Amino acid sequence: MQECARVRDGEREERERKGETEKGRIRGGDGGRERG
Repeated sequence: MQECARVRDGEREERERKGETEKGRIRGGDGGRERG
C-alpha cells in the first residue's frame, strides 16, 4: 500500500491546486484515502 500512498500524494497536490483537498478532508480526513 506504500506505492499507492505515493500516487495519493501526487494526486493530493493536484487536488490542493483545485481546492478539492477541503472536500477530501471532510470525507476521509487524510485527503483522499477513502478513494483507494
